[in-house]
Amino acid sequence: MLVLPRYPGEAVLLDGGKIRLMVVSVSRDGRVRLGFDTSPQVDIVREEIAEEWQAHRRGPSPIEQRGGGAAASPDPG
Repeated sequence: MLVLPRYPGEAVLLDGGKIRLMVVSVSRDGRVRLGFDTSPQVDIVREEIAEEWQAHRRGPSPIEQRGGGAAASPDPG
């Protein structure tokens, strides 16, 4: 695992710059908000959602079936 220190407003480029991952904010309790800037063809999913899907469905998620990668759920806050 590569670990990079980033401050809010700083970003990391992935896949040759096709995906931009930015630290949007860090709350006092340590919660980090991330922003992803990429094409609509890139699926983004939280890891716990993918794991939950696999545990309940005992198979790949719809995103994995399509050959996608990560997917996001809407920000709750």
